[in-house]
Amino acid sequence: MKGKKGYLKRKVWVIFGALSVFVFVFMVKYVVFSLGVSDSHLIRFMSAEFLVCLVIAVSLFVVVVVRKLKEIKAEEQYEHIKRTKSVSENGTNECQSCGNRQVAEADKSCKICGIKFLGRLN
Repeated sequence: MKGKKGYLKRKVWVIFGALSVFVFVFMVKYVVFSLGVSDSHLIRFMSAEFLVCLVIAVSLFVVVVVRKLKEIKAEEQYEHIKRTKSVSENGTNECQSCGNRQVAEADKSCKICGIKFLGRLN
């Protein structure tokens, strides 16, 4: 349930960011139109606005890609750690996947969950 809550929280921030950009753009357009700016200035302003929006969109895309890559790397690290056995405080080996503390040093897999060990976690 905790993961779903974090997912919803990120979605809310993305929606809030997108809405705030649109509100900012419309407020700027309202101010420009209320000042009675000429057509040539308006075209320059619209071109600059398009470029700014394009830079923001590309930046957000890069942020999303970087976060996704970090997420994939963290998942790979978690899967590797899950497939190891570690030494607990009383000197016995412990399966990182299920928490079984009756793992022998020579065991290649856990007797409870059946996961095959890749190595030891120091």
